[in-house]
Amino acid sequence: MGVVYLQLHRRWSALVLTAACMMVNPAFAANQPFQDFFFAACVNPAGNLAVRCAETNGGLGDLSSDSESSLNPSQALSGAGTALAVGRERSQKLRDRLENQRGSGRLEQQNSPRVDIGPFSLLVNVRRQNSEFDRTVDVDAERGYELDQNTLEVGLDYRMNDHLVWGALAQWTSASLEFDGEIPGQNFTPFADAGETETDTLGISVFASGEFGADFYFDASIGYSDAEVEISRNSVFQESNRLIAQTSVLTEGEADATEFSASLNIGYLGRLGTWNVSPFVGVTYVDTDVDSYSETDLTGSGLAMQVAVDDRSEVVGHAGISFSTAVSLTGWVLMPHARLEFSHAFESDRARAELAFVNDANSNVLALDGDSSDDTRLDIALGVVGVFPNGWMPFLEYQVTTGVDDLDREVVVAGIRKEF
Repeated sequence: MGVVYLQLHRRWSALVLTAACMMVNPAFAANQPFQDFFFAACVNPAGNLAVRCAETNGGLGDLSSDSESSLNPSQALSGAGTALAVGRERSQKLRDRLENQRGSGRLEQQNSPRVDIGPFSLLVNVRRQNSEFDRTVDVDAERGYELDQNTLEVGLDYRMNDHLVWGALAQWTSASLEFDGEIPGQNFTPFADAGETETDTLGISVFASGEFGADFYFDASIGYSDAEVEISRNSVFQESNRLIAQTSVLTEGEADATEFSASLNIGYLGRLGTWNVSPFVGVTYVDTDVDSYSETDLTGSGLAMQVAVDDRSEVVGHAGISFSTAVSLTGWVLMPHARLEFSHAFESDRARAELAFVNDANSNVLALDGDSSDDTRLDIALGVVGVFPNGWMPFLEYQVTTGVDDLDREVVVAGIRKEF
């Protein structure tokens, strides 16, 4: 009976001291929600988590302000976001592809040599994207990052008649996202980066494009993809007095993700002198699902976590205008084009994740909510298509995004289409 009383007394004392720390220390915390979470985890820790807790004042879990920020596992919020962006961009590129189809099919209407196009078209292209997202420490919930994304697409479509095209597009995307590192502090030496996310996505889309009325058209597509996501965290454990040597925390986890997208676009095929002018409006829906996963503790820190990421969905409306023309050269045709596209997210779920330390016997949960996404953006694209004899069509396009706070995004697309 005495043993039971002693254990209860110790636990009650720990709870009281934890509450006291929460009351005394908030003004000094760089990330108070994570500090509160770590206080709770140190009430009943196991394994090496107990070793980390024991290194803090009274074993209660009081961290340095730098460590609170470093250990906060906001990297988990990025997995579904990357998949969401891939789905949205894939839908946009399908619209671009069909726009090029209409442009080449209408060459005969211009003062250029007629280009005979067969019913089938094979497309192979590569796309490289670089994005940089800046974040403000202690203001934004998510971390800043730099994203490099490479995509290979292979598509085949069939022109049933002068007014209807349908086909399919397979896409493989490799995305590498590197998180910004923390700022060095008192006896605090962070990693150069806070980890990274590697995503490999394999997807397929089916699409159709048709003309109706005198000069109107529609584009429709449905896509599905599977992704493998690897997420690593590089962080630092440091107790509040900053006297004990800091502990490097390296963890990694793997999760499967799926993504579904659907898009509908309606436009008008107009003329302005020698230019094709096509205003358009449309809507895109994207839904992603990332499986739960457990991190592997690479340094034996005791700070690996179990992670559950909520599904995310997005409904985006878009409107814009595209321009294209044809310049007849000796033996071939050059088609420059430009596009302005304004998009607005009518509904976009915020990223959300729930995490718990693997070695926390009480399984306390830390809930993280991502930043509100920017509702609007403007994409500007400039490109050129060459139409050569026998249906060969190489193309190149440069795209930039503006109107989004703290985001720098550039995309380069190069490829070739063969009509036969």
